[in-house]
Amino acid sequence: MSGETAIGDFPRETVEMMNRVMQATEATMASPENLLQPTTTRVPIPALSGVHPITAATVHGALEIAAQLHAALVVITSRSGATARVQAKFRQLARVVGISDSAETLRRMSLFWGITPLPGAPTEGGPELREFIESWGKQHQKLATGDRVVYLMGSAVVKSAHNVVVVQEVE
Repeated sequence: MSGETAIGDFPRETVEMMNRVMQATEATMASPENLLQPTTTRVPIPALSGVHPITAATVHGALEIAAQLHAALVVITSRSGATARVQAKFRQLARVVGISDSAETLRRMSLFWGITPLPGAPTEGGPELREFIESWGKQHQKLATGDRVVYLMGSAVVKSAHNVVVVQEVE
């Protein structure tokens, strides 16, 4: 809130109104015509600060893939949360969950735009992560059979960078 809206006789009502405006705006943005449109733009410079350039490029690529395939979910594994921060800078409307084995990182991710931290998920990828995500997604009505999920994670090939993008269909 700005200084003008933070002062006054009705702070609670002001926040409630701002919340209604935000929800209506995001609902409009999430219409089928607008949802997950490919950006075809370059990676924004502010998003690059503090992350490996390969990470920035793969985040951008993963979001483009998610848009083209109308993916139901993007899953980002991260030790520090920097990859999730980069994703949030793009302001895509993709549903994104952040995975980490660090409670501190999960708390940090909860502050990023459009990121839902998901505690307890396996962080190494592979079949365990896929099974966990599919089970969680179906249980919370976020995924159904046939939906596509885009995973973004790192490998030992490039140190300190997220360089792996995997697309799976929910079984």
